[in-house]
Amino acid sequence: MGILKSYCPATTEEIGSVETIDVSEIDSIIERSDKAQREWAKIPPKRRSEYFRRLSKIIADDVEELGLTVHKETGKPKAECINTEFFVSSAHAKYCADWLNRFKFEIRRKIEPMDMMMRAMGRRSYIRYKPAGITACISPYNFPICIPFTECMSSVAVGNSVILKPSSETPLCGELISSLFKKAGFPDDLVICIHGSGIGNALVQSPSVRRIMFTGGTDTGMSIMRSAADNLTPVSLELGGCDSMIVLKDADINRAIKAAVWGSYVNSGQVCVGVQRIMVHSSIYDDFVSRFVERVKGLKIGYDYNDPTISIGPVINERAMHDVLDAVERAKELGANVIYGGKRVKGLEGWFLEPAVITDIPVGSELYTTEVFGPFTTIVPFDDDDEAIELNNSCPYALGGSVWTEDIQY
Repeated sequence: MGILKSYCPATTEEIGSVETIDVSEIDSIIERSDKAQREWAKIPPKRRSEYFRRLSKIIADDVEELGLTVHKETGKPKAECINTEFFVSSAHAKYCADWLNRFKFEIRRKIEPMDMMMRAMGRRSYIRYKPAGITACISPYNFPICIPFTECMSSVAVGNSVILKPSSETPLCGELISSLFKKAGFPDDLVICIHGSGIGNALVQSPSVRRIMFTGGTDTGMSIMRSAADNLTPVSLELGGCDSMIVLKDADINRAIKAAVWGSYVNSGQVCVGVQRIMVHSSIYDDFVSRFVERVKGLKIGYDYNDPTISIGPVINERAMHDVLDAVERAKELGANVIYGGKRVKGLEGWFLEPAVITDIPVGSELYTTEVFGPFTTIVPFDDDDEAIELNNSCPYALGGSVWTEDIQY
């Protein structure tokens, strides 16, 4: 057993710590989780629904205080801490409560005319939905509450237990999730939060873990899938992206620019479905770029929970900051123009970056289609639909994207 310290990325100061476990302790954790799951699965769905209603209310009633933990551990502005993390989580808890009251866990199948064997034997056929058992949730730092919290809720709702392994960058948020389940009256050990080196691999490789949920990098996701295959464990993966935004010549340019700036730099660009590649029709390209930059210049960077005018906080750590700065330098070496930002913010102690706006990047370069997890966005022109499609499809990722036009039939 050891200690994992948590640091605020806005001040670099230590803000708390959690106990870690050794890989050798995983079996006992799994045993506790299994025992809790077996008892929880006996509770009828409508009674489970009551737990989720309590959970939803507990979250909604205390979002200001809850959001402060996320603010300290990630540096996010208050609005992102409350709206994206906790209002989403509260709404999902209510959804689970409502769903448990209406979902049919046992359905009598209609015997089809061609199902001669069933008809001849006078048998009935049912579909019965049963919990899988123990689920593992390995979660990221960029949305340290809403992603793991909603995944845990969904799994618990259908009768499973969860072993949660949060990011080592946001261990306090992981502990907060498990404490909220306890506060709402869920049984002990139904959601267990663990920390430590190597324990994610141990969970993935355990035959007792029957479902795996992972959000994070593509390479890690591929490794998890390979390990899970040994036990035929189903895996849910949500991995990296390098998303595009195609702006056609008839688009509402004001609306498109607002969306592009938000999509590019919300959460300091640390969003797997964030906008990184903006493609604009050449007839409106210059106007778009000029107005985009003006809007970016107006974004306030800082760290103050009670300042609603702050739009951008720090990236999660020093390594993440240097990854973005290195990408900016590589772009310059390729002949691209950094028309705004791409530098560390002066006068602030933490890992703050000016949002980078890149033009003239070679679209055939690896950098153009590589995820840069931070405030880094490229803008390139296109002349026709075929070129826009080619630019979009040059990227190996397929996580998200958007097309902006006034013609819904386009």
